[in-house]
Amino acid sequence: MTNDNAPQAVPGFRGDISDVEILPDGDASLPAGPDLVAMAEHALHYLANNPVPERNWESRFSFFLMNCPPFTPWVPGDRGFVDPVAIGDTESRNDVAFNQMREMTCSDTGREAQDAVHRRLVGYVKDGPGEMGDDMCWVIPYCGSPDHDGEYAMPWTTGKLMHAETDLFRATGDDSHRLLARRLFEGLRRVAVYDTGRAFYAGACQCFRPDPSAPGGIKYARGYEGHYPVVITPSVHYAVGCGDEEALDFAVAMTEGYLADLMPGHFHRPDGSVWGHNHCQMHAVRGVAELGARLGERRFLEWAEAAHAYFWQNAFDTGWQPEHIWEPDHRNHSETCLTADMMEVAVWLARGGKPAQWDQVERTVRNCLEPLQFFVTPEMERFWRAVNAGHSRKEIDESLAILRELEGGFMSSVAPNDFVFEVREGGGHFGSVTHLGRNLVLDMMGCCPPEGMRALYLAWNNVVTESGKDVFVNLAFDRDDPLATVRTAMPQAGRLTVAANTARDFWLRPPAWAPRGQVEATRNGSSVTPLWGGPAMDYVGFRGAARGEVFQITWPLVRFRQHVAENSWLGETPPEYTFDWTGSSVTACTPKGEFLPMYR
Repeated sequence: MTNDNAPQAVPGFRGDISDVEILPDGDASLPAGPDLVAMAEHALHYLANNPVPERNWESRFSFFLMNCPPFTPWVPGDRGFVDPVAIGDTESRNDVAFNQMREMTCSDTGREAQDAVHRRLVGYVKDGPGEMGDDMCWVIPYCGSPDHDGEYAMPWTTGKLMHAETDLFRATGDDSHRLLARRLFEGLRRVAVYDTGRAFYAGACQCFRPDPSAPGGIKYARGYEGHYPVVITPSVHYAVGCGDEEALDFAVAMTEGYLADLMPGHFHRPDGSVWGHNHCQMHAVRGVAELGARLGERRFLEWAEAAHAYFWQNAFDTGWQPEHIWEPDHRNHSETCLTADMMEVAVWLARGGKPAQWDQVERTVRNCLEPLQFFVTPEMERFWRAVNAGHSRKEIDESLAILRELEGGFMSSVAPNDFVFEVREGGGHFGSVTHLGRNLVLDMMGCCPPEGMRALYLAWNNVVTESGKDVFVNLAFDRDDPLATVRTAMPQAGRLTVAANTARDFWLRPPAWAPRGQVEATRNGSSVTPLWGGPAMDYVGFRGAARGEVFQITWPLVRFRQHVAENSWLGETPPEYTFDWTGSSVTACTPKGEFLPMYR
């Protein structure tokens, strides 16, 4: 039913909205919201179990959760047994995620595995006199490339290692990490081609090596032509973390090269439209958004926002979005790497002056990220046993033990309403299993768990932010921060309580869907008139706060129904879904997932 006092629309949501109802007292029947630090502790369990000690701590990419056994650790290839996308890629993502999860938890879980993975990556760095490719990570590429004829310089791995070295310098103060990060930055800068202060990579995202017999004296390992190199984010991270202005200048030059359309053969157009792999494109775009927010450069923010909007038209407000736009077999399931990329762009758009984007960050955590953290639940185990009923008890017990080692990771590819997706007719997918005549996938590509951890870290790190003398509480998640202690009753009730840990001006943000006229505020237990201000006048302010003061804002929950359809790009009839929302949380989806429903 519709409450007479309910709004006719719900700000921030798309599609057809109906059955809007105001819940002044909240809904105590809803489950508690996510504990971000506990999620990080579970994530460390996964990270500790991902690398294989028997293979010199090589990380694993190929997890096929539906199968018995649930992964193929090394698939045959023309250079022996290789797990595709593991060397130089998955391991470098795990390396970054270890530092992020450890910062959140202060836990020592998986320290041996972390140190071993990091040593592997440092071992890839090529010393030299300063020629092209020196001071970069050299690996034999696999992902997207048929060229296995030796090692290539890999900008992707180099940037990830620079990011990790920066984090280690921040955590330990050990200057050797800063010095290695500087070397890696110099290696990445050396590859760039400059044009009137603007920079680009002639090979875009591809790996390369000097070769006198190749055109231009450079041979590229084919794969990901036309995708932007992922160097802006690590360069900005290093510049800020280690105080190196030259790296910030390099990031600006690369961004100007993007905006000037200098990258040869790229697929990103000025209107934001993109052809290519969604994650590979947005993994670079996020750096432009961060740089724009940090520098207050509107051109950078607007360019990143256009790309974000292009992909967002295929997404749902839950945070779900397809892995690939143009390939039918990859449009019916998501990719957690892309989820993290889109969330990171939203973070920097919010910090750059559009705070309504915080709502999408919060919705993504609640409805996409938290559900996708993998655990062997009773429902999942029952379904898995049914699919693998033809295997021996020994095989099943051993496989379930392996699955439990992977708990805390993040699943990769899900349907909008189900943890399992069905391979479309004529399509193919590694790890699919035929069950009751259906070709089904329960997926965890090794690239996605650490990227889910990046999204988790982004949310935790942006609950509280500061600008000058102002402290902003942007998201309704619990957080113990040096600036403020934050407690929330969401999703059960609209309430945010903040204890000041410093003397500043404090600004607390209710979600955009909260009826503004019904937002109430207290200061040290006494009612005060809400003072609206901050970016876009979206925050309630408490000026001149003293350390130890306690502020609170409350708002009624809004319950409603949202009817949306997946965008159709190839002429087929798009699937339609109806989501029941209470505030920022989905409570049900119609149709209900057929195999392992995501929303119950």
